[in-house]
Amino acid sequence: MDLESTAEPAIGIDPAPITGWFDFYFADERWEWSPEVAEIHGYQPGSVTPSTDLVMRHKHPDDLPKMAASPSTSSTTPAQKSVSMASMST
Repeated sequence: MDLESTAEPAIGIDPAPITGWFDFYFADERWEWSPEVAEIHGYQPGSVTPSTDLVMRHKHPDDLPKMAASPSTSSTTPAQKSVSMASMST
């Protein structure tokens, strides 16, 4: 039986659309983010230059130790990561 052809999505559940993106460049320790990610963080697109310090200021205090140990916050270990962000409106 081919499960892919018989599987149906859960009723009322749609995959979250991609809301934005960000990149970190190790060579010059530079962040780039989409206008949507700027808005998620409360900024008008183009009004701030993303930086590690700025990104860390938006993390929950409980997540800071984990983020501080992450390769994306260290300039010594390049790593590829994928993070999904979705806009949640009520």
